[in-house]
Amino acid sequence: MANGTFSYGVNTPPNYTVNPPIDYPRLLTFDTQEFLPDGTTPGYIFSDQEILAMEQVVITPFQSGMFFSTPNGPLGGGTLGVQLPQYPIPYYRVAAMLLTALASNSARLASVTKLLDVSLSPALAAKSLLAQAKAYFDMDDNSASFVIIEQVNDDFSFRSRFWRQWQRQSAGAS
Repeated sequence: MANGTFSYGVNTPPNYTVNPPIDYPRLLTFDTQEFLPDGTTPGYIFSDQEILAMEQVVITPFQSGMFFSTPNGPLGGGTLGVQLPQYPIPYYRVAAMLLTALASNSARLASVTKLLDVSLSPALAAKSLLAQAKAYFDMDDNSASFVIIEQVNDDFSFRSRFWRQWQRQSAGAS
């Protein structure tokens, strides 16, 4: 196979080869060289499994057995909230964690002394990777994404919230 960079699939039938949970962090970490110059040796810095594992590490604090409320209720109708079908993946934070992990692993970083056409010293590479990771953390922190948690402390508060939520969701239905 010829030496080339990573190519992104298309999200159209019949291929559906786009894979955002792996492709987007790979793009943000510039881990796009699929093969080394010999054309057969894998050139990725991170394996797909490492990227998916880091996503699990990043989204774990947001996993919860709690419910969220949708404007129209669950798919079957009604007013109760449903569990999140899939947790949103903060791609910038995943990329920042991957870069931080790479910068902190000096043995692995010593093997990454050349990225594309740029030669790096391990110390300079670590500093550069940490600076890029900080930029990604800042971008994720300032992305205007937020979570609203409505907490109930007792049975009375739960019932009150339940009926208010039912009223809010059924107000526009006729």
